[in-house]
Amino acid sequence: MAPMNRTTYIEKCALDTPVPISASNQSALNDAFKHKSGLVRTLLVLSMLVPLFCLALITAPIYALTFIFYGRPPITPTVSNLFRYTVLVFSYPHVRPYSRMMILYVILRKLLLIPIFGVGWHLDEMLYGGELDKQEIISPVFLISGARSGSTTTGHLLDNDPQFVSPAGVMTLFPFLWLWKTISYFSRLGLLPSPESFSAAVIAKVSKDAPEFVARHEFDPLKPDTFEVPWLVNRGFFQIGPEFEADEMIKAVPVSDKNIDVEMWDDFVSYTDRIMRKVLCFNCKRSGKNRIMIKGHFLAVAKTLEAKYPNSRFITVVRDPAKRLESLLNFMIANRLLIVETPLIPTIRDVLAIGEAITRLELDYMREEENFFASGGRRKTCIQFAEYVANTKSAVAKCYAVINEDGQVPKEILSAIERGREEHKNRSKMKYRIKLSLGEFGIDEEKFKKLCKK
Repeated sequence: MAPMNRTTYIEKCALDTPVPISASNQSALNDAFKHKSGLVRTLLVLSMLVPLFCLALITAPIYALTFIFYGRPPITPTVSNLFRYTVLVFSYPHVRPYSRMMILYVILRKLLLIPIFGVGWHLDEMLYGGELDKQEIISPVFLISGARSGSTTTGHLLDNDPQFVSPAGVMTLFPFLWLWKTISYFSRLGLLPSPESFSAAVIAKVSKDAPEFVARHEFDPLKPDTFEVPWLVNRGFFQIGPEFEADEMIKAVPVSDKNIDVEMWDDFVSYTDRIMRKVLCFNCKRSGKNRIMIKGHFLAVAKTLEAKYPNSRFITVVRDPAKRLESLLNFMIANRLLIVETPLIPTIRDVLAIGEAITRLELDYMREEENFFASGGRRKTCIQFAEYVANTKSAVAKCYAVINEDGQVPKEILSAIERGREEHKNRSKMKYRIKLSLGEFGIDEEKFKKLCKK
């Protein structure tokens, strides 16, 4: 089933009159976004098209040749999709002129990146294609849950298991094995920063540019992160925001319904298979790890992955729906500080559009999640976020009843749980400045809770 339409949402979930945005929240929005769209910053962002254009000019003839042999990579958008969004830019009356210009910039940048990323992907196939095909994908673990459910924390914990190897966030942003190997080689020689130095520098930069994002998300570029987001940024149109209203936002992030864009999700399955093989190829010889764990919200292809990998395992983390939705909506506001180079301060109309789109998506996601995890026997399990917080060992034991044949929790995981407890005691509680209520997003909380119970 597809997400509910706008008429049904207004009837069954929306407030007749949205709660006005509080003065404190409006002040927080103004402070967070005001520095992001200045003239100097805008010119600097636009100037990045110049080196991209030069690099695209160099790689375009190479890509035209390699395309004949390897076809379109699953990380590059289709030209028809870029054309569709170009038409949309001029057809939506509510798009502000500045946003219109910057969305056109994103479209042009995506177009220029097609030959650059295309050659990068094809180079892996030329250099390592045979080796990648020989990689054996053994009982992969897919941690697929709704956003803001606690899956990142769970994924970081499972990453301590010595049998697992996972694609780090930065690896999925630049998914090229030849690049990973080159950087690793020069880093070992001391000619490039160590992984630890690189991670610290990136976290510091992101913390400065998008503090609300870092406050809400356990961000580390060298740890497993939401697997599909970098791919959506490259292949899809994840940057699309409330300027295009709820229907287009849903099409840009179809996390639960593969039928919204079948071609895109078919690309994602191909991409996932290749990335798993690349990660195994990159890590196995050095670490001996031979099993993949991937974390994300790609429920739309869960059934496809289940059929493709018969020995795969699936884990989800569930949380109180109303609390998760409120957390997700505020996170989506903060997320725009990171994924959109020059976002404008969200208007009331923008906030309501985000509320509508995400609520419609999440209601569908929860229904599909329940259906998927209701079947599957010992290959699937569901843990409660509340249990994970109250009794982490018990929740993790449920995970390993599915992950390992003997159900044993590795000692490294138990040690990581103890370290986490000590770190949590000494960690100061993060304070969010942007904290809109469901009512401020135009959502009737009681109606939403009733829909979740059906």
